[in-house]
Amino acid sequence: MEIRLLNESQIKDIYNDYMKEDFPEDELKPLSALMKMYNEEMYFAYGLFEENRLMAYAMFVGKINTGAVLLDYLAVVKEARQGGYGSRFLSMLENELSENDCIILESENDAYAKDEDDRDTRRKRICFYKKNGMCDMGVRSRLFGVDYIIFHKDLKQRNSAQSVYEALDDIYGYMFNPQYMDKYSIFNESTR
Repeated sequence: MEIRLLNESQIKDIYNDYMKEDFPEDELKPLSALMKMYNEEMYFAYGLFEENRLMAYAMFVGKINTGAVLLDYLAVVKEARQGGYGSRFLSMLENELSENDCIILESENDAYAKDEDDRDTRRKRICFYKKNGMCDMGVRSRLFGVDYIIFHKDLKQRNSAQSVYEALDDIYGYMFNPQYMDKYSIFNESTR
């Protein structure tokens, strides 16, 4: 099993061949938005391969080897699910990104689920991230009406809730057009 940094063509192929199936349409950014960030060197992706077959992929907002990065998308391909690939991939990504300060990710807050099935799905994701060493320091965000728990993996042993908050604010500031700034908010639950 090996992890590989993906090029522009591979990202486009994964978007078209997998991401449209793996993510709901309303969670999927347009490919043009991903490519814009990629061309500005603010977006990158890794694939997990076994015998040259893609098993999982991860897309990030940020710069490799500097600062915080936001895990934008993470998925194990359908045929490889339930095989432990997600956990192994996250561990390998931590090693690969060891020069970055931290990995930040958003998980839909289970307290705002639509129904019990949605709550169960959200809780499974939250348990997966916690099981794999992601920390919840009380930072929350709301993006376009969706509430998230912000998890992070500290790669430099120096991040606080405030530094995660500030890093996420910088990333959102980069990602979102100024006209949408009122569509997101970040807060620290422990200070509310």
